Amino acid sequence: MNTRVYELLKFLLTQAESTFSIDELADNFHVSTRTIRNYAKTIEDFLLNNKLEGLIFCANNKIEYKGNSQQKFQLLSLISKCNFYDYKLSVEERYLIISLMLLSSNGPITISDFSSSLFVDRGTIIKDLAFVSQQFSSYGILFEDNKNKGFFLRISESQRIDLICKLIYDFGLLPKEIYDFTVENIFTVFIRNRFDLSKFFHGIEVAVSLAEKHYNIFMTDIEFYDIIFLLSLMANKNFRGQSIENTYESSLNPQGNVFEISRYVLKLIYITNDPPKSDVAFLADRIKKYTLTYSNEIIGENSINFYIIVKSFLYKLSLIYGIMLLNDYKLQQFLSAHIIGVYTRYNNHEKLYNPYKEELLVQYSNDYQILKANSYILEDNLDIKLDDDELTYILMHIVAALERIRQKNIVPNIIVVCDTGFSTSNFLAEKIKNYFRVNILSIVAAHNLNNAIENLKLDFIVSTIPLKNINVPWIQVNPMFSEKDINNIYKMIAKIPIEEDEREIARIEKTTQKILINQFSEDENTCKEENDGAARGHNILKVSDLLSEEYILLDKPIYGWKEAIIAAGEPLLWNQKITAQYLKAMVDVVTENGPYIVFAPNVAVAHANSTDGAVEIGVSLLRLATPIEFGHKDNDPVKIVVAFSLTDVKKYLNMFLNVMNILCNQSVINEICDAKTKQDIINIFLKYNN
Repeated sequence: MNTRVYELLKFLLTQAESTFSIDELADNFHVSTRTIRNYAKTIEDFLLNNKLEGLIFCANNKIEYKGNSQQKFQLLSLISKCNFYDYKLSVEERYLIISLMLLSSNGPITISDFSSSLFVDRGTIIKDLAFVSQQFSSYGILFEDNKNKGFFLRISESQRIDLICKLIYDFGLLPKEIYDFTVENIFTVFIRNRFDLSKFFHGIEVAVSLAEKHYNIFMTDIEFYDIIFLLSLMANKNFRGQSIENTYESSLNPQGNVFEISRYVLKLIYITNDPPKSDVAFLADRIKKYTLTYSNEIIGENSINFYIIVKSFLYKLSLIYGIMLLNDYKLQQFLSAHIIGVYTRYNNHEKLYNPYKEELLVQYSNDYQILKANSYILEDNLDIKLDDDELTYILMHIVAALERIRQKNIVPNIIVVCDTGFSTSNFLAEKIKNYFRVNILSIVAAHNLNNAIENLKLDFIVSTIPLKNINVPWIQVNPMFSEKDINNIYKMIAKIPIEEDEREIARIEKTTQKILINQFSEDENTCKEENDGAARGHNILKVSDLLSEEYILLDKPIYGWKEAIIAAGEPLLWNQKITAQYLKAMVDVVTENGPYIVFAPNVAVAHANSTDGAVEIGVSLLRLATPIEFGHKDNDPVKIVVAFSLTDVKKYLNMFLNVMNILCNQSVINEICDAKTKQDIINIFLKYNN
């Protein structure tokens, strides 16, 4: 069997169904129906050779599994134990196996060792080794050939672990799949055995779970298993008395949060209060790239620029969708954390794979095109390039937020139709209510349906039988309500348009691109409810608490963006909220990173790190006599500059995000521009804060 045949057999054995259409399989595997029939013939031969003939049968444009659950388990076990004699390796697969054998070995490996493991002749191995040697050389690793002893690598332990991870990821394998003990394949079994992963799995899983709880971290499943895999490779070395080379150094702060997490985890895994410093530094550098999201915050003094850029991105999407995304605190937090991870990965030349990419591109093609068209906001401001894997992860954040808003705003009116009796009808209705927020108007038999739907405002019908001559959308489900039925109802709800009076943003007139926003801000209490980590029951600081007349400058004649930033910050300097160095630092932020601070039309938020001279929390506002170009692609010219002195990003984050939400409202900008006095401007913020 080759890779594709192997994947088909695994697919047939791991699905709930037992009969499969050859046409559907061809579509699923992106091959012709003839190729699927050839795959099926190879599978039948494999079963015949292993005395399991008849378990899979191909006829009448269908492939059918005819065995029972015990035989299915037996067959899954058999294919997981196949060696490379039963499995026909492609050239690329041989390169991977040879590379991993070299990387996992502490000593030389002979041509005979490779030949007997891969079941290929010496000539083939010699050709493969020539290619693998070039590949290692491209990574800066010395590949040595000792004719008496064999082949081995001159490589540091940090390089070894990094390259193992890279080769596995580049091949399309995910640690999450490697640790899935229920569905095995020849590669996952090889990797698991070669690196002795099972020995350390349980202890590392417990250690990482404890770290999640102890530091109040949120990890995705992919991140969780990526880190477990990395730690398994490190634990294997530590068990043998080896560690990361002592010369390894990290650019991160040794007293920072990521170092602390690394120390905590390695203490548990290595069973020592003093894990090697080089191991701690290596682990800290590697987990930094993941979007470890703290439920209360995104760690880091420099995170504020990511918040601003993400806010600008969400502002643009809100206009396109006609749905308020800016006030979704969970979306702001998780997406900002993800973008920090994207930035780190891009600058470290690391690749993130999305195993759901193809499915997302098909299922949410329109949303993907919207993200693709507006990804320049993230790319230009962060000087990165987003590939489809990264974009589809961002897509998942956006789709989840849209679904949350939809679930809040839509309670569909439905009728349940069932032909098997009252008890089944009620059973189905309760199942539906368990999964969805719906208003079940009636439970009826099919013959009474036309009478039942008269004069009803109905969104769709859920029926256990096919319906005819019905003008209302309907969906057929199994009375036992399967997972497939649940997904289909989700799709049906997603098609229901949100009523205009339920939207948090007014319709955008696309022909003129005029912003007609009547309600674009949300009071701080709502943000507080959305933020599970925010302090509860305490008063949240608002911009109106900080903004007095002495911090407002009106209609000052300024003609350059640097002068505008300095002028906006001067009231903070006069009132000892910042030092003079902070003014320069605010200008340097734009000089070094571009005009991302112009996050919405006509408004810029000037800021710098607290370490650049922030003395106390403060806000000041400058209204320009003449609008100024900052060089922003979409949001120039700037009419209003708001300067912030943030002494503690974590403490004042809610206030900062709320001010940005207010300033996204074009009505607010218009009112500020029309204000006659400084007190009028203070009143505007009081109005939109309440």
